[in-house]
Amino acid sequence: MPKSDLQLRADIEAELAWEPSVNPAGITVAVEQGAVSLHGVVSSFPAKWAAEDAVMRVAGARTIVQHLSIAVTPEHRRSDAEIQNAADHQLKWDVFIPPHVRASVRDSVVTLQGEVTWNFQRSAAERLVQSLAGVSEVINELVLRSAVNTGQLKNLVERALRRQARADGAAIRVTTTGGTITLSGYVSSWASAKDAKHVAWSIPGVTAVIVQLSVKP
Repeated sequence: MPKSDLQLRADIEAELAWEPSVNPAGITVAVEQGAVSLHGVVSSFPAKWAAEDAVMRVAGARTIVQHLSIAVTPEHRRSDAEIQNAADHQLKWDVFIPPHVRASVRDSVVTLQGEVTWNFQRSAAERLVQSLAGVSEVINELVLRSAVNTGQLKNLVERALRRQARADGAAIRVTTTGGTITLSGYVSSWASAKDAKHVAWSIPGVTAVIVQLSVKP
């Protein structure tokens, strides 16, 4: 029997309280017909990710939208110069990130600029600077170079989805506009939705992925 919105909200609040890396006091949970929204403030990007992962662990959530902002705590505050130095160091030593990726810092906001070949490189750079103490926001302006004829993308994504067992490929609709892939329909779990997104981003030439997937009740 499907959970009521009231029960789902209670389960999510309990899971957030259970997660040691999240302070649930600053988070408000709203649920409407299985669609979950998170609002409020957390102390860091890792706490923001952990809150979203906690919701995904709870059975019954059909869609998840989070509107959590970062309020840096006093012990994590750093000057722009300190954040710049740490970002430069981290980007330089990460094996996945090309040497021409640049970071600039202003008022604790980090902006990434440059050009990369793959989305995993763009995501790796963003995650790297998000985890630095003192960072309140990251603006990712890294540009993806297109590597294939975009007319082939739909076929490539559909074949990859069918090939990978956990991606629920048969139930996912794929549409393309230039280098943008849109995934829509229902999946059996949030793990399947994440796998499908990973599949789409793994195709050379994809410059954006829009995920419109819901977990089937």
